[in-house]
Amino acid sequence: MPTAPANPLRFRNAWLAIGFLGVLLDVILSLAPAGSGSLPVSDKLIHFLIYLLLVFWFMQIMPARAAWLWMAFSLLGLALEFAQQQVPGREMDWLDAAANAIGAISGVLISFLSGHRLLLLVDRKLAERFA
Repeated sequence: MPTAPANPLRFRNAWLAIGFLGVLLDVILSLAPAGSGSLPVSDKLIHFLIYLLLVFWFMQIMPARAAWLWMAFSLLGLALEFAQQQVPGREMDWLDAAANAIGAISGVLISFLSGHRLLLLVDRKLAERFA
């Protein structure tokens, strides 16, 4: 019975922890009461970029999980939009949910185009430095 290839990331657990901190930050910011200030850019762009970056990050760690990552983050974005209905000053916005899903699939696509190598290069440099 063949064994699964070893993950080439030496600091995989650290990279996962950083990713999950990003997810936690997304949840906290999504469920915080609305502030009185306005953003200098479209909130749709912010939704798009956050989900693009989160999925891109996790794709660097788990490239074989592309469909799962896209679905999980799209559903997370949708769930957070529904949850915002319970937060003072916040409301659900279908366009925000769409921006999240489009950002997530963009993270998958950009990761495929980059060959999932960005984090691997950083990981190898750190491994050399701390070897």
